[in-house]
Amino acid sequence: MSREEIELRRKDGLAAAAYFEQCHDWSSFSEALDGYASLSARVNAFDDVLAATTRRLQTPQLSLKERGDAYNVIASVYYRIGNYSKCIATIQDALAQRRPGESLVHFGAGPSLAIGASFLGGRWGELNNLFAILKEIWEQIQHDPASAFFVVDGYFSILQLALAREDRALADAAISVFSRVFPDSTSKPRLILSAYREDDPMKINFELSPTDRLERGLALAVIMFFNEHGVHSSDSLLSLVSTPSFSSDVAFRCHEIAQALATNDNTRLAIAIDEAEKHHLIVHAARMRIILAQRIKDRTQLERARTVLEGLGDRQFLRRLEEAKILFG
Repeated sequence: MSREEIELRRKDGLAAAAYFEQCHDWSSFSEALDGYASLSARVNAFDDVLAATTRRLQTPQLSLKERGDAYNVIASVYYRIGNYSKCIATIQDALAQRRPGESLVHFGAGPSLAIGASFLGGRWGELNNLFAILKEIWEQIQHDPASAFFVVDGYFSILQLALAREDRALADAAISVFSRVFPDSTSKPRLILSAYREDDPMKINFELSPTDRLERGLALAVIMFFNEHGVHSSDSLLSLVSTPSFSSDVAFRCHEIAQALATNDNTRLAIAIDEAEKHHLIVHAARMRIILAQRIKDRTQLERARTVLEGLGDRQFLRRLEEAKILFG
């Protein structure tokens, strides 16, 4: 669909919403705004998405399913633009308004988004409460394979936390969920999981498909993993996070770091790391400073990384920092 077609459909969506509002047909009103927001997201008109979805939340007699979906849309926008604090706050607000007996399934992937935002932004203290919600959702959907995507991203962030803090029990809990969702141990998600668990980027020796939505969704995790090991990402891999429908601030920042590594441009790498930190990618930036320090032989980068990693309790990368420090003699 061309940009012009999307703009025409966006106008139709607003007109439909206005009509249903006059008719007090609140279900159709919410659906019209949802469609408008979806189209707006396709052209990165995120302010319009937020405005329309906020109107949805103010709709009289909004169903639990629609309310949960609206909160998830708002959280996903904040995640995509790199406002991790508001992403987390949106889901926390939604959960605070949960009524007795309401199923958490209607909150969909929202808690997973908030967990991902907490991990990326270095707000690891938020993760315990959110993880309790994620486990409850998993209990409710584990016999429904179609709903597994609600928890996969969240459990992947929990796995990364467990690996960083060398918490074997927590890592095993996350891995057990992935084993249920992806029972084939030779599947690409399981192979990527194995690479993370064994801290070995060489295990990811395959390409991800540009036409498979699941595989495209794995691309960013692979790029970040490669970055943090100083491994170059292929052009085909980087292209998977460059299209508008998959674009996000975190993808852009990681793409910039990957390009700097690929071109062996340490000045560009230093700038990209600083920009990642400014845009709240606290964990990735700190870990990348270890790579930068090794490349330019600058101890100050190690100390900048240490301050963050010690605050997080990231034992995995603190150990890597000490290994890098030895190389300086």
